[in-house]
Amino acid sequence: MTALRTHFGGLGRQFSMLIALVALIAFFHIATGGKVLTSSNMMNLINGNSHVLILAVGMVMVIVVGHIDLSVGSVAAVTGIIVAIALRDWGIPWWVGLLLGLAVGTVIGMWQGWWVAYIGIPGFITTLAGMMLFRGLNQFIGKSNSVPVPEEFRMMGGGYLPEIGPNTGFNNPTLLLGILAIGYVVWREIGKRRRAARVGFEPDPWWVSGVRGGLMIAVVVYATILYGTGREGTSRPFITM
Repeated sequence: MTALRTHFGGLGRQFSMLIALVALIAFFHIATGGKVLTSSNMMNLINGNSHVLILAVGMVMVIVVGHIDLSVGSVAAVTGIIVAIALRDWGIPWWVGLLLGLAVGTVIGMWQGWWVAYIGIPGFITTLAGMMLFRGLNQFIGKSNSVPVPEEFRMMGGGYLPEIGPNTGFNNPTLLLGILAIGYVVWREIGKRRRAARVGFEPDPWWVSGVRGGLMIAVVVYATILYGTGREGTSRPFITM
């Protein structure tokens, strides 16, 4: 019991949001008669909210240093419309459009960061102004119209891994990614023990590594089965890569 409290006693505090998320998913899955944790529903959720997940990664970094970014949605919008118009009017390849979007977002981020870091204006004020500025710029550049983009570009945001290889009952690329992910979990746990021993620390007991790695592997296996057994033509969405 002492070993259990030592290694897992803080899980409730460290993973409280994750535990709450699991509880909510379980509640709604039961309340809807098992319609939440299905391949089609999970794919729709990820494809519909993938942009939010990507933006949240950057927001975490901003919040960690004690600031907030109110302009993130407006910046994403103006970056998207610039890329879409460039693809339509300039005839550039889709992959150049991706690089252009990254460059535009980087320049805007550096510009707003300059006001915070060198001028000393609080991030709240800077990004509030940026939110209004870039929202208006998005409407001005795009003339309040949607702009079509090439099929390859749409596939990056809403497409799926292709169906290739023999019929295994799974989407083979998704199955391969699952196997690689399991190998990575095992490699990471072994590497963590080796690094601890190399610097003179006593590594965690083997059963701790086994439980920790086993839980991660269980999640990977479940996700692989969930995405790999969807209807034909669907699989792991590109956006989760």
